[in-house]
Amino acid sequence: MKKVLSIIFAVGFLSVGHSQTVNIPDVNFKDYLLNHPEINTNSDNEIQVSEALNFTDSIMCSGMQIYDLTGIEAFENIVFLSCVNNQLEALDVSQNTALQSLICAMNNISSLDVSANTNLRNLRCSINPIQSLNVSNNLNLEYLYCESNSLSSLDVSQSPGLIELYCTSNSIQTLNLTNHTLLKELDCSSNPLTQLDFATNNALEYIMCNGNQLSTISLENCPALIEFRGVNGYYTQLDLSNCPALKKFDCPFTQLTSLDFSNNPLLEVVYCFSSQLTSLNLANGNNPNLQRIWVTTNQLTCIQVDDSAYSTTNWIGNEFAFDASATFNEDCGLSLGGLETSMIEFYPNPVTSIVNIRADEKIDYKLISIDGTTIANGEFLVGNNVLNTDFLPAGVYFFDCVGLNSGRFIQKLQKTE
Repeated sequence: MKKVLSIIFAVGFLSVGHSQTVNIPDVNFKDYLLNHPEINTNSDNEIQVSEALNFTDSIMCSGMQIYDLTGIEAFENIVFLSCVNNQLEALDVSQNTALQSLICAMNNISSLDVSANTNLRNLRCSINPIQSLNVSNNLNLEYLYCESNSLSSLDVSQSPGLIELYCTSNSIQTLNLTNHTLLKELDCSSNPLTQLDFATNNALEYIMCNGNQLSTISLENCPALIEFRGVNGYYTQLDLSNCPALKKFDCPFTQLTSLDFSNNPLLEVVYCFSSQLTSLNLANGNNPNLQRIWVTTNQLTCIQVDDSAYSTTNWIGNEFAFDASATFNEDCGLSLGGLETSMIEFYPNPVTSIVNIRADEKIDYKLISIDGTTIANGEFLVGNNVLNTDFLPAGVYFFDCVGLNSGRFIQKLQKTE
């Protein structure tokens, strides 16, 4: 008899436990749950523990002015939680061990513990004041978005299956992506990163690393790369020879001195204005595919192309911007040397005051500043000519010259104090 009573008591206790209600102090969160027919299955004014445990789908409570998500811990079997754009200051998902996706962006969460969420594949916690984020237990993580937080470091070494990583606008100083052979998209802009090595990331299609302190970037093993953005970089060289899929290159305001796109036949867009370019090779065998080129405010005198006549005729209008000092040529290695020696000679160069010009034929010229402004124009006669440069501030200038026999060519002049 005692044994029977014990069994009845145990069953009764379990029934009471499952009939207990979940504590949900936030009115807006509770309203959402009560109005969810698949959660509030008995349509009463409370959420029972059994109802929470039985629900195995998604909770989507974004933009509902929720301050407190207490009660979410009872939903142990949900696979998706989205609470974007609320007023949450804390979020406890330690009991939600079945979670595969957690999206909690645009809140006031300062601490987020996902160590118990080992099934997590998608974590998006952007635009929060989170100071540290430990994803070492999230071995299945594929998508991590943690932009605009207060992260000083980010270790993703235990998440080798990452496909997309967005960590912009933090204070991350190093980013090790050695193990991430599946990574396709990376945006690490606006961090104090000094170097990036993509030697093992041959699946990368999109790289955005604007506004860092990068002095070196390795792109030698990026055959799938479609778009590269590296505005405000300190790097002087980029090897794009193994990026045959590259379509968009967006790197203005850098220290780049040369760019060679000869192995990028799908190239459509090039932005590299306000940099230090002295060499630019666009001869990729498919120049008609280029839709936009902005390379003003550089030090280019010759741009190598497939067909100089085609580029001169078609690369005009707002979609194309070149310095007046730059010309198109099929072989920039030969475009100036012979002309300078046989047709015209400038000396001394650099010059402090008087520059001498010896011409073998009459030459019409324009004197152009580095920003493309025409300062003066005239002609050099056959024989010796003298030009006083005292009126010029120190800097780099270009003579845009045209001769009857020599055609058009550019001569760079360095003016010193």
